[in-house]
Amino acid sequence: MDDFIDTCVIISSLDAKDKYHDTVNIFLNGSENILISFYQEQEEIPNLFLRKQKLFTEAIKFYKNPLHPVDYSNLTDKEKILLKTLLTRIHLKQENEDSLNQMLEEVIDLKIKVIHFIQKRVCRKVVPTLEIKEELVNIIRKHNQNKADAKIIASAIQEHQKNKLIAFTLDKNDWKINSIKEKIQELNYNCPEVRFLR
Repeated sequence: MDDFIDTCVIISSLDAKDKYHDTVNIFLNGSENILISFYQEQEEIPNLFLRKQKLFTEAIKFYKNPLHPVDYSNLTDKEKILLKTLLTRIHLKQENEDSLNQMLEEVIDLKIKVIHFIQKRVCRKVVPTLEIKEELVNIIRKHNQNKADAKIIASAIQEHQKNKLIAFTLDKNDWKINSIKEKIQELNYNCPEVRFLR
């Protein structure tokens, strides 16, 4: 049976500061067939890092010029809060240009590690993005407002129809699919088992 992993599992395994780092790496060291979706590789992960880089780039611009109009577009609500907190820290002189540049470098370094992880550890990428079933995504989104997670979950469900898998995540909120299992089964899909690594 294959192990389909959510993006947060990859990032946690590569970020030594993450509180689930050790647990995730124990799991990954015992896993042979790791799968992700094409959507994760082609859209979710690149967009995630574009937003993270933008967050720190905007903070650096603000540090250099406090009159700089900060661009919050394309950031998630959580990222907007992080950026506002960072701007407050800059205003209070709790951050300087060196510390901001170091944070940006850490994001770029993590991005490189994620790409390397996908190249070296992922056995297979599944369900081309254009083949993700919209009706499945819509059912998942009624329960889970995160469109990226809905597409990843839909990919896992679709792949499970051909090759049995277990889905692994750290996300206890967006990956709870038991409450919509019947609606998914009405579309003639069986749900994979979801295991939470925390």
